[in-house]
Amino acid sequence: MLIKNIRIGWLILLVTVIMVFIAITIIYVIHDNHQRELTSLEAIADLRTRQIVDWLRERNNDALFIKNSIYLTTQNSQSLTKTKIIDELFNNYIKPFCISEGYYDCILFDENYHPHWQIQGLINEISSPLMQSLINANNLDQIQQLGPYIDQERPYLDYVIPLNFGNKKAAFLVMRVNPYDWLYPTLKKWPIPSNTGETLLVRRDGDNILFLSELRHKKINPL
Repeated sequence: MLIKNIRIGWLILLVTVIMVFIAITIIYVIHDNHQRELTSLEAIADLRTRQIVDWLRERNNDALFIKNSIYLTTQNSQSLTKTKIIDELFNNYIKPFCISEGYYDCILFDENYHPHWQIQGLINEISSPLMQSLINANNLDQIQQLGPYIDQERPYLDYVIPLNFGNKKAAFLVMRVNPYDWLYPTLKKWPIPSNTGETLLVRRDGDNILFLSELRHKKINPL
């Protein structure tokens, strides 16, 4: 009888040890998977951040290139009238550059902020954000990045570039990016198979969060 009780006791102890071991193993596996998921998400976040930063840097470098190059071009064209220079710049230089670099549109404004040339057809109305960026570009003589923002019910990212004719402003170029061409499709792509993973581009707007990109599982327009 005593031996039987000892055997039962050892059996209970063995079962208990096995159950504890299984529980510890489960906890470890869950923790390990959680850590792996966190590491994976951090790597994806770093990848997306680098992609967007590099993409924005390329757009900014394009704007700087245009600003510096056109200044040199106008310096060598003093014999032409300002209007003639602007016409030739847009048709022979700006328009081909914008098309080759994949910009959705390029709009050339005169010194009074009137649209002069546009690839997509002249706009009828200048939005308040764009007008303010034109004024800032004029006052500061610096490239202005605008957006993403909504203009005529469509999201855009604009680079507003002041163009000099000698020592005076001759015009302002707006290089317009359509986020649907690269930004939004890139954010939608998830580098590993996932039913829920998504990357969001957001901006703080007072006490609210403004979504700058599309939501994967909810069909609403950004901004």
